[in-house]
Amino acid sequence: MEWVNAIVNEMGASVDVSDAQNRASRVLQTFEGAVRQRCAEFNDYSKVMKMKRENALLKRAVAIQNSRMQDLAPLQARVRELEAACAQYDDRLKTAERQNYSLSVNLRLAMAEQSPFGSKNHDVF
Repeated sequence: MEWVNAIVNEMGASVDVSDAQNRASRVLQTFEGAVRQRCAEFNDYSKVMKMKRENALLKRAVAIQNSRMQDLAPLQARVRELEAACAQYDDRLKTAERQNYSLSVNLRLAMAEQSPFGSKNHDVF
């Protein structure tokens, strides 16, 4: 309605047709500038709204990722405990294998020295 009033006022103040055309041209150019500005504002508003939606989406994604990481924290701690236990059992197994080998060597030596006739004389073959 304000643009209609502006056109009527400008046309009413004109003195001849040429002046009316010039005044109408100025009003229309001003109107065009206002429309362009509103479109730019709308585009800016649309961009801002799009950014807000994307920001909300990213916030949700971060919250979900954070929740998953918090759920995994106890599992990761348990995995570290089990890895440490496995390392201890591995060390114990290696120690047992060394002891087993040592005992088997000593047993073979003891069995070789044992004779049905008692202890053998090392000087005699």
